[in-house]
Amino acid sequence: MSQSNEGYLLKDLVEEKDVLEKAPYLSEYPRPQFKRNSYLSLNGIWDFALSKKDVPPEEYFAKVNVPFAVESPLSLVNKLVEPDDFLFYHRIITLPKGFTDGKEFLLLHFEGVDQSCEVYLDEHLVAKHVGGYTPFTVILSADIPEEFSLTVKVKDGTDSSYHQRGKQVLKPSGWFYTSSSGIYKPVWIEAVNQNYLEGVKFTPDFDNKSIKILLSSKEKQPVTMTLEGKEIPFTTNEEKTFPLTDFHPWTTEDPYLYPVAFKTKEDEVSSYFGMRKIELREVDGFKRIFFNNKPLFLSGLLDQGYYFLGNLTPVRYEDYRFDIQKAKEAGFNLLRVHVKTELPMFYYYADKLGMLILQDFPCGGTPYDFYSVVKPRFFSWLSEKNIPLAKAGRKDKEGRDEFTSEVKEYLSMTYNNPSVIAYTIFNEGWGEFEPSKFYEYCKKEDPTRLYDSSSGWYEAKESDFCSIHTYSLPGKKRKNRYQHCFALTEIGGRGLRIEENSYFAKFYGHGKDKTKEELAKHVKSLYEEDILPQIASQGLSLVVYTQLGDCETEMNGLFTFDRKVEKIDPSLLVDINKKLQDEYQHCLQKGEAR
Repeated sequence: MSQSNEGYLLKDLVEEKDVLEKAPYLSEYPRPQFKRNSYLSLNGIWDFALSKKDVPPEEYFAKVNVPFAVESPLSLVNKLVEPDDFLFYHRIITLPKGFTDGKEFLLLHFEGVDQSCEVYLDEHLVAKHVGGYTPFTVILSADIPEEFSLTVKVKDGTDSSYHQRGKQVLKPSGWFYTSSSGIYKPVWIEAVNQNYLEGVKFTPDFDNKSIKILLSSKEKQPVTMTLEGKEIPFTTNEEKTFPLTDFHPWTTEDPYLYPVAFKTKEDEVSSYFGMRKIELREVDGFKRIFFNNKPLFLSGLLDQGYYFLGNLTPVRYEDYRFDIQKAKEAGFNLLRVHVKTELPMFYYYADKLGMLILQDFPCGGTPYDFYSVVKPRFFSWLSEKNIPLAKAGRKDKEGRDEFTSEVKEYLSMTYNNPSVIAYTIFNEGWGEFEPSKFYEYCKKEDPTRLYDSSSGWYEAKESDFCSIHTYSLPGKKRKNRYQHCFALTEIGGRGLRIEENSYFAKFYGHGKDKTKEELAKHVKSLYEEDILPQIASQGLSLVVYTQLGDCETEMNGLFTFDRKVEKIDPSLLVDINKKLQDEYQHCLQKGEAR
């Protein structure tokens, strides 16, 4: 397949020697919310082969840097993967001495492999998995040899199949980006005993100042929990409510996290939770957002989650902290994680730093008919009954079933993160079908969050939001036929090319500016003249600006793709965000007074 976007592999920006010296990347413990002492990172240099054949090569002549997609410069492969390609990863694993002492199982964790894979231990198939955005775990017996062969076979159809793919396409341009095939998230191992702790579920009861906890294990067993300095006995596999003596809410200004530890006869893990509440209340005829029983305007940035040189994978976990911190410093309180899932460390930093998250479900389906997923913006935002199933990429029952099964996984992945306060189910008709049905399912599974059933174009009857994307006529009065909470979930998007920090020949944006001054003028005008008045006139309660950082040819970020240049003075954005909050508080105070 020929390259369709000049220079988008960025291969000249990476020195192989430098990458090898810095490997392994992202080797820190990857799961802060369910941490145990046993840990072995398998990130680093693996043997690699790209083949049209369905069988592993007799010899491996190439290397790959895990955990980076093979299309990314940091992978050391820098090749586009075609739908009929097979990717083979191979590595001899040597367990540290004593790693399995007294243990019965090894848990082999894959945080993300795009899209379909098979895992082989000493050439024996031990697991299969489909889905590039969901993690999976392979359970192995601890009595395997201390040295063994691990092989992973991967196939990625990108946008040629019905699997979830987010914004990955085989021919990137505009607002669609380079594919990210293969092992693109960390791989790691931990050793456990048979009745190990499998997971925990925290459900805050904010008004009653208590926390519901469900700790799961294969068989019911006694456990000692350490919380608020006290040791509390209870059992696994039974949800129990615990009152909090020292009630400390989690807020964006004071993101307090309760540390908690669990200990059984066979296992011990540490975790944390935060106490917060998100809901809608009707004030003066509009559905409004309340956070911890107080009105809060949500002002956010679209976060594509693509990283310079690493594609869908950050070069270091500190990249997560940088983006979140910079957004907060500009006065934003929300990031919309756009049609992808991030690593657990991202949500940990959001929890720790106090950044609210609107988490999109990754989109999929067979290739969309362009006109069918764009036309609703020209026809006053059509009802969900007008969604063309075939042209939205959902004529395949297998694809619809796969998305349905993955939704539950998306919800469980971030259930315990206090920062995650809302989900986007479908975006702009991409692979969209039956949004109201999914709203009802999600609300039943997790009623503690808000849901944007159909973001952008179509209006769903069952949704918490009337969700509009508008890069033109942002001040226009919108129809809100179901009287949902009004949200502008994509606005702005003006492009500014910074030549010395641009790595792509093409330049895309929703309007283009030539200088930082022009960009600042347009952004100020957008918010003050078009967005601010809608808080009172249309009940606007949430707005998301496109976007946090440039992404490949789409140069409409507040930062360049490499994050080296900030295009807008953050003090201007702080002032804008303060005006939004002040107006929101004023409108709600006036409405409640009536």
